[in-house]
Parts: sequence; structure tokens; C-alpha cells
Amino acid sequence: MWIKPAILILLLIFMFTVTANEIVKSQRKKFLNQIPQETIPGAISQGLTYLVGMAGGIYISLIALTSFLKIAFPETVYILGVSVDPLAILSLLLALIQPWLIKFFNFLNSK
Repeated sequence: MWIKPAILILLLIFMFTVTANEIVKSQRKKFLNQIPQETIPGAISQGLTYLVGMAGGIYISLIALTSFLKIAFPETVYILGVSVDPLAILSLLLALIQPWLIKFFNFLNSK
């Protein structure tokens, strides 16, 4: 009974780690030639801060959009036996996919 939520949590942790690593790689490329003026936070904390901020912004936008358009969503859904907010999961998934989409579009534009 606890195996499905544990697998879901491990999968989310893995996705967070891989996405955070991709975000940090792209940020390091931008700031590689600059001399740091202050303490540099760790790579994981930078990636997770960016990811949570991005997901929060998407979540607020989705809440505003569904409220404005009067779209009814269920308050909770069950995914592998875990009760979650559908808009929160959607915003989290969009935030996780966003760096990969940017990388893909940059790859297409470089050809």
C-alpha cells in the first residue's frame, strides 16, 4: 500500500534532480566568464529554487485563468493512491518540462 506513493516520490525526486542539473548547466554557461561578487549558492539549491519559483508562477497563472474562465476542476485527484491538487501537478510538470523544451527549441534554431 505504501509502495506506490514511495515510487511516486522517488520518481519526482529523480525528475527534480535531473531538471535542476539541466537548469544549473545552462546558468553556468551564462555566468562562466563573470567574476563572482558574492557567495555562490550550491547547484542543487539554485536549481530547486528556480524550479519551485517557476512552478509557483505557473500555478498562480493557472488558478487565475481557471477562475476567470470559470473552468471547474476537481479539488483533488488520486495519482498512485496519493491525493494531489491537479493544477499543482500540472504546473509542476510544466516547470519540469520547460528547460527541456527550451533546449530542444535552441537545438532546432541552431541548425
